[in-house]
Amino acid sequence: MSKNQLFLGQIILHLLLALTIVQSALADIVFQKSSGSRTLLSKLLKILEYEPPTIGKPERTADGGSRASENPTLLSELLEVLEYEPPSRGKPGDTTDAGSRGSCDLLAIVPVHRYGLTAEEYPTFWFYLKSQPSFSRSAKLELQDEQQNIVYTTTFELTQNQGIIHFRLPQTARPLEIGKEYRWILSYGDMNDEMYTSGVIKRIALEPEIESQLKQANSRERLHLLAKKHLWYDTLTELNQLRRANPQDTEVDVAWTTLLNLLLSQLKCPYLPTG
Repeated sequence: MSKNQLFLGQIILHLLLALTIVQSALADIVFQKSSGSRTLLSKLLKILEYEPPTIGKPERTADGGSRASENPTLLSELLEVLEYEPPSRGKPGDTTDAGSRGSCDLLAIVPVHRYGLTAEEYPTFWFYLKSQPSFSRSAKLELQDEQQNIVYTTTFELTQNQGIIHFRLPQTARPLEIGKEYRWILSYGDMNDEMYTSGVIKRIALEPEIESQLKQANSRERLHLLAKKHLWYDTLTELNQLRRANPQDTEVDVAWTTLLNLLLSQLKCPYLPTG
């Protein structure tokens, strides 16, 4: 057997191995229950980061380096944020007090444990609305501190009938305090047919070095820094801004849609349309 034939055979073997991993993960997507979502995400991460064994010398890049796995894809970085497991916490962050992510009609865009980090004084909250009932166009947002005192409440008009909606805490509200956890509740509908969804948000302090890097970074670099610090709310907001500023960027659009569809799939909700 010639060297070329051996080289081709090795490539085919690695492709078959990668295909086997993909098929296994796809089977999980179709059949597994929502309680096994961490297993699914772990397999997806393995697919995204899979590199076959080196065949000969590694490919060199234009700057003399090699293509290595230390440069993760955008989607793999976002899945790392989604899979981040928060430390053990007391109220209001424990699972019994975090509330409900909601249903397919009104769903909080948060990880399955309903807990997320932010570095912002006035973060943005994200939700999925399946369809807007004809009897109401307004929603109510309530923010509670660790003692379950209401620190902010407002009613706002929805600007769209369905899809992904967001609400940024206004600067007229009390800013989130560093190191504090808050429970937020979004309700929608009338007294006879009210829907609600909720979760927990915690503001953390960033190291001065990271703050300096964020000030000097472009949107893509900011997204990388926020994801690396597991800042769920800030990462999702930055990703949406990057997507809107670069509508032709396929990687960003795929990352946004895939991330949201993974969350929707945990409750067996309809997927977002692609494109």
